[in-house]
Amino acid sequence: MRHNHHRLLRPALLAGLALLTAAAMTQPAQAQATDNLSPDPWPVRLVVPGQQFTPAYVFNGWYGQLPTGVVYLRNDLQQSFTRLPLAAVSESAGYGARALVARVPASLVRGHLLFYYAVLRDATSGHTATIPAGGASNPERAWVLNRPLSVSLGTHTFGHLSTPQAIVAKAAANQVGWESPPPDQDGNSFGPWSFDVARDGSIWLLDQVNRRLLVWQPGRPDRPARTVPLPFKAPVDLALGADDTIYATSMPAGGPDYLYALTSTGQVRWKALLPQQRTFGSLLLVDGVVYYHFTDWTPMTSTRGQPLAAAEQRRLTSPDQPLPHRLRLASQSVPPNEGRVGLINQASQLLRAWRITSQTELDGTFAKAALVHDDLVVTLQLSKQTKGKFLWEYLVLRLAPNNTTRVQLTLAPPDRVTWGDTPVTGLRVGPDGQLYQLRTDRTTGVSIARYSLSPKPTPPTTITQGKAPAPPPPATNTPAPTVTAPTTPLVQQPTTPPVQPQPTTPSVQTQPAWRALLPWLAAVAAVALAAAGELWWWRRRQRRHPAGPGRPHPAH
Repeated sequence: MRHNHHRLLRPALLAGLALLTAAAMTQPAQAQATDNLSPDPWPVRLVVPGQQFTPAYVFNGWYGQLPTGVVYLRNDLQQSFTRLPLAAVSESAGYGARALVARVPASLVRGHLLFYYAVLRDATSGHTATIPAGGASNPERAWVLNRPLSVSLGTHTFGHLSTPQAIVAKAAANQVGWESPPPDQDGNSFGPWSFDVARDGSIWLLDQVNRRLLVWQPGRPDRPARTVPLPFKAPVDLALGADDTIYATSMPAGGPDYLYALTSTGQVRWKALLPQQRTFGSLLLVDGVVYYHFTDWTPMTSTRGQPLAAAEQRRLTSPDQPLPHRLRLASQSVPPNEGRVGLINQASQLLRAWRITSQTELDGTFAKAALVHDDLVVTLQLSKQTKGKFLWEYLVLRLAPNNTTRVQLTLAPPDRVTWGDTPVTGLRVGPDGQLYQLRTDRTTGVSIARYSLSPKPTPPTTITQGKAPAPPPPATNTPAPTVTAPTTPLVQQPTTPPVQPQPTTPSVQTQPAWRALLPWLAAVAAVALAAAGELWWWRRRQRRHPAGPGRPHPAH
């Protein structure tokens, strides 16, 4: 339903009912979207209760005066939207271009969920647009972090990179293709820029220059076992399905851009147009569904691997990354030192959230997040400007639901491990729950490194319910005794007399023979006594009831 009250009221009503007109301005007009009035939203996904925040709309490449507009916002405790003006800010504000920004007062940031959308108007053309297009019926959402988990990273030390667990695939430089422009011309330089890991542990590398896939068998990293030719030009990314289907995207010069479904030998099963043309988007397979990601996440297939209609793709598109178990990841960068991530279920409920802070500049989340045994794996970028150079590294965190960080890895960023342009998919979590990174070098070739995301095993600790574990004993120079269990258990047991240890071979004790007959004599005596009592009771009853029980008494 469109809330267009202030534009649909008749002139007579506007003249006579100014109060109603002012009230109607708080329930805004929903305008038709136009092609030339489509800024890049800078959405806010995760907010802190009682803190002001600023949704923004960025106008890249916009010349002349910026449009005007308003944002309409409400929380889940309210029924009506509050009208907030949009103000123009310069490129120096940190959005990369000029933008329109709304300042949401702290008093509105409460409850569990916020809803908001913008209505813009270009004074020059007279065009208007509602963002998102659904307006009040399909607004942007922001979740309120009422009880987030806190992760404090402290100050990052650069130059201490994690060591990979293994190199799972490698190829010489002459085994793959490379491309670069002539020395006197501009252009892109690149080698292999995407890969995936199959459920059986095999490694699949996209050799896009040669229009093929290279496949390594598990445990045999030295050379590819086979190649799969691709029946189209300009491949961009790939994803491996559970039924041996290969999904790959193509972006040939002049278009159009397609998603292909291929057999394990490279035969085309079907192809479908990509939702966003001329974009280097990436693919992600979640619960059998193939998603295409550039700015938003668009499902391209059903769970059965069949292509979705374009209308269904648009309906199901979301700014939040899909995760297994029908969850989604909402993320928010809060420059310069905070990142926020949260897990959202199908009912738009915030299940868990983390506020990650660092004393070093934190530039948000990168790569694709993943769930590993219900732990969230996210990749952050940390940076620092020194006098000599700009430092930056990736920090991979495995975050547990109980506010612990199970694993923390430091990796070199793409520009230090890949040749040419930034890879489309240079880092991913495999089906085995381990982290894989693509490395390319025009001289040494290609390799894929595996890093362990498994936490180091720790001995189990048993504690009393409701009490903290006992502190460890002070360290001494005396070697620890060789025992399999502590002398005093950590779990408090009921107080009982100590039990004397029994000897390995039981001893036989002698006793007089008549003592062994006492239990038998006592039993015989008890039986005789019981029989005598029964006989006495029977004779007494016979005197009282001569006819016997159950028979009529003789007449008197």
